[in-house]
Amino acid sequence: MALVPFDLKSLGTLPPILRDWVRQLQLQVAAAAGGLTPWANVSKTGSNLNEIVTRNHVDTQNKQGGTTNEFYHLTAAQNTIVGTLAAGVYSPTAVNVANLDPTPTLSECQYMRVGATVTVSGVATINPTLAATVTQLGIPIPVASNFGAVEDCAGTAFAIGIAGQGAAIQADVANDRAQMQWVSGDITNQAMYFTFTYQII
Repeated sequence: MALVPFDLKSLGTLPPILRDWVRQLQLQVAAAAGGLTPWANVSKTGSNLNEIVTRNHVDTQNKQGGTTNEFYHLTAAQNTIVGTLAAGVYSPTAVNVANLDPTPTLSECQYMRVGATVTVSGVATINPTLAATVTQLGIPIPVASNFGAVEDCAGTAFAIGIAGQGAAIQADVANDRAQMQWVSGDITNQAMYFTFTYQII
Protein backbone atom coordinates (compact mmCIF):
# COMPACT_ATOMS: atom_id res chain seq x y z
CA MET A 1 0.00 0.00 0.00
CA ALA A 2 1.44 3.32 -1.06
CA LEU A 3 1.33 6.15 1.44
CA VAL A 4 0.21 9.60 0.43
CA PRO A 5 2.82 12.26 1.35
CA PHE A 6 1.54 14.87 3.72
CA ASP A 7 2.44 18.54 3.83
CA LEU A 8 4.30 19.50 7.04
CA LYS A 9 3.28 23.13 6.58
CA SER A 10 -0.41 22.26 6.78
CA LEU A 11 0.07 20.77 10.24
CA GLY A 12 1.20 24.15 11.52
CA THR A 13 -2.33 25.50 11.14
CA LEU A 14 -3.77 22.92 13.54
CA PRO A 15 -4.01 23.29 17.30
CA PRO A 16 -0.97 21.67 19.03
CA ILE A 17 -2.96 18.78 20.47
CA LEU A 18 -4.60 17.96 17.16
CA ARG A 19 -1.30 18.36 15.30
CA ASP A 20 0.36 15.85 17.61
CA TRP A 21 -2.56 13.44 17.16
CA VAL A 22 -2.26 13.65 13.37
CA ARG A 23 1.45 12.91 13.59
CA GLN A 24 0.88 9.93 15.84
CA LEU A 25 -1.83 8.65 13.47
CA GLN A 26 0.50 8.97 10.51
CA LEU A 27 3.19 6.95 12.34
CA GLN A 28 0.70 4.20 13.16
CA VAL A 29 -0.58 4.06 9.58
CA ALA A 30 2.96 3.94 8.28
CA ALA A 31 3.86 1.16 10.71
CA ALA A 32 0.80 -0.82 9.63
CA ALA A 33 1.85 -0.40 6.01
CA GLY A 34 5.21 -1.99 6.72
CA GLY A 35 7.41 0.96 7.56
CA LEU A 36 7.70 4.71 8.18
CA THR A 37 7.21 7.26 5.45
CA PRO A 38 10.50 7.76 3.59
CA TRP A 39 12.00 11.20 4.17
CA ALA A 40 12.06 11.79 0.44
CA ASN A 41 8.26 11.40 0.35
CA VAL A 42 7.67 14.08 2.97
CA SER A 43 6.63 17.40 1.43
CA LYS A 44 8.92 20.19 2.61
CA THR A 45 7.18 22.91 0.64
CA GLY A 46 6.86 26.13 2.63
CA SER A 47 9.01 24.83 5.51
CA ASN A 48 12.57 25.66 6.63
CA LEU A 49 13.68 22.06 6.41
CA ASN A 50 16.71 21.03 4.35
CA GLU A 51 17.95 17.57 3.53
CA ILE A 52 19.80 16.37 6.63
CA VAL A 53 22.58 14.72 4.65
CA THR A 54 23.47 18.05 3.03
CA ARG A 55 22.89 20.25 6.07
CA ASN A 56 25.68 22.83 6.17
CA HIS A 57 26.86 24.32 9.44
CA VAL A 58 25.96 27.79 8.22
CA ASP A 59 22.38 26.59 7.69
CA THR A 60 21.94 25.60 11.34
CA GLN A 61 19.00 27.38 12.91
CA ASN A 62 18.90 29.31 16.20
CA LYS A 63 22.65 29.86 16.39
CA GLN A 64 22.54 33.17 18.25
CA GLY A 65 23.63 33.46 21.84
CA GLY A 66 22.14 35.79 24.43
CA THR A 67 20.35 38.13 22.05
CA THR A 68 19.43 38.31 18.37
CA ASN A 69 22.35 37.90 15.96
CA GLU A 70 24.87 37.04 18.69
CA PHE A 71 26.58 34.11 17.00
CA TYR A 72 30.25 33.76 16.21
CA HIS A 73 32.42 31.22 14.40
CA LEU A 74 36.03 31.17 15.65
CA THR A 75 39.13 29.17 14.95
CA ALA A 76 40.78 27.34 17.85
CA ALA A 77 43.49 30.01 18.00
CA GLN A 78 40.93 32.82 18.05
CA ASN A 79 38.92 31.08 20.76
CA THR A 80 42.08 30.81 22.89
CA ILE A 81 42.70 34.55 22.56
CA VAL A 82 39.10 35.37 23.48
CA GLY A 83 39.52 33.27 26.61
CA THR A 84 42.43 35.43 27.75
CA LEU A 85 40.84 38.83 27.16
CA ALA A 86 40.80 40.87 30.35
CA ALA A 87 40.73 44.49 31.41
CA GLY A 88 40.41 46.33 34.67
CA VAL A 89 42.19 48.37 37.32
CA TYR A 90 44.60 47.51 40.10
CA SER A 91 46.37 49.41 42.88
CA PRO A 92 50.12 48.64 42.87
CA THR A 93 52.41 49.70 45.69
CA ALA A 94 55.40 51.72 44.48
CA VAL A 95 58.89 50.40 45.24
CA ASN A 96 61.66 52.87 46.06
CA VAL A 97 64.62 51.38 44.18
CA ALA A 98 67.03 54.32 43.96
CA ASN A 99 67.24 58.09 44.65
CA LEU A 100 63.64 58.61 45.77
CA ASP A 101 62.62 60.16 49.08
CA PRO A 102 60.00 59.67 50.25
CA THR A 103 58.75 56.53 48.53
CA PRO A 104 56.62 57.56 45.51
CA THR A 105 52.92 56.88 45.27
CA LEU A 106 51.12 55.21 42.38
CA SER A 107 47.59 55.98 41.29
CA GLU A 108 45.07 53.26 40.55
CA CYS A 109 46.35 51.86 37.26
CA GLN A 110 44.49 50.54 34.24
CA TYR A 111 45.47 47.39 32.38
CA MET A 112 44.33 45.37 29.37
CA ARG A 113 45.35 41.85 28.43
CA VAL A 114 45.10 40.28 24.95
CA GLY A 115 46.62 36.82 24.77
CA ALA A 116 50.06 37.00 26.38
CA THR A 117 50.38 40.78 25.98
CA VAL A 118 49.49 43.18 28.81
CA THR A 119 49.36 46.99 28.57
CA VAL A 120 49.37 49.18 31.69
CA SER A 121 48.94 52.93 32.28
CA GLY A 122 48.93 55.11 35.36
CA VAL A 123 50.48 58.03 37.25
CA ALA A 124 53.42 58.03 39.67
CA THR A 125 54.07 60.93 42.01
CA ILE A 126 57.84 61.08 42.51
CA ASN A 127 60.38 63.19 44.39
CA PRO A 128 64.07 62.48 43.56
CA THR A 129 66.58 63.00 46.35
CA LEU A 130 69.54 64.20 44.29
CA ALA A 131 69.80 65.86 40.89
CA ALA A 132 71.78 64.37 37.98
CA THR A 133 71.49 60.91 39.52
CA VAL A 134 70.14 57.61 38.22
CA THR A 135 66.63 57.32 39.65
CA GLN A 136 64.61 54.10 39.71
CA LEU A 137 61.00 53.30 40.62
CA GLY A 138 59.62 49.76 40.79
CA ILE A 139 56.06 49.19 39.50
CA PRO A 140 54.35 45.84 40.28
CA ILE A 141 52.50 44.31 37.32
CA PRO A 142 48.84 43.18 37.26
CA VAL A 143 49.40 39.75 35.68
CA ALA A 144 52.46 37.82 36.83
CA SER A 145 55.30 37.23 34.37
CA ASN A 146 58.76 35.66 34.58
CA PHE A 147 60.92 38.28 32.90
CA GLY A 148 64.09 36.95 31.33
CA ALA A 149 65.45 40.15 29.78
CA VAL A 150 65.00 43.89 30.28
CA GLU A 151 63.27 44.19 26.89
CA ASP A 152 60.46 41.84 28.00
CA CYS A 153 58.78 45.01 29.29
CA ALA A 154 59.00 48.40 27.62
CA GLY A 155 57.37 51.80 27.97
CA THR A 156 57.81 55.47 28.72
CA ALA A 157 56.85 58.09 31.30
CA PHE A 158 56.77 61.87 31.28
CA ALA A 159 56.29 64.67 33.79
CA ILE A 160 53.69 67.20 32.71
CA GLY A 161 55.13 69.91 34.97
CA ILE A 162 58.84 69.72 34.07
CA ALA A 163 60.15 70.43 30.57
CA GLY A 164 62.09 67.50 29.17
CA GLN A 165 61.72 65.17 32.17
CA GLY A 166 61.01 61.75 30.74
CA ALA A 167 61.84 58.19 31.75
CA ALA A 168 62.19 54.75 30.21
CA ILE A 169 60.36 51.71 31.56
CA GLN A 170 61.93 48.27 31.29
CA ALA A 171 61.72 44.88 32.97
CA ASP A 172 63.26 44.37 36.38
CA VAL A 173 64.41 40.78 35.72
CA ALA A 174 65.42 40.07 39.32
CA ASN A 175 62.03 41.04 40.76
CA ASP A 176 59.65 40.37 37.82
CA ARG A 177 58.19 43.86 37.81
CA ALA A 178 58.35 47.00 35.67
CA GLN A 179 60.99 49.60 36.45
CA MET A 180 60.89 53.31 35.60
CA GLN A 181 64.39 54.76 35.22
CA TRP A 182 65.78 58.18 34.37
CA VAL A 183 68.53 60.63 35.32
CA SER A 184 66.94 63.16 37.64
CA GLY A 185 66.95 66.72 36.39
CA ASP A 186 64.51 68.04 38.97
CA ILE A 187 64.11 67.22 42.66
CA THR A 188 60.61 68.58 43.26
CA ASN A 189 57.51 66.45 43.74
CA GLN A 190 56.09 65.78 40.29
CA ALA A 191 53.42 63.60 38.66
CA MET A 192 54.77 61.38 35.87
CA TYR A 193 52.28 59.72 33.55
CA PHE A 194 53.37 56.35 32.18
CA THR A 195 52.41 53.46 29.98
CA PHE A 196 54.18 50.16 29.32
CA THR A 197 53.58 46.81 27.66
CA TYR A 198 54.97 43.41 28.56
CA GLN A 199 54.75 39.74 27.65
CA ILE A 200 53.52 37.08 30.04
CA ILE A 201 56.30 34.51 30.14
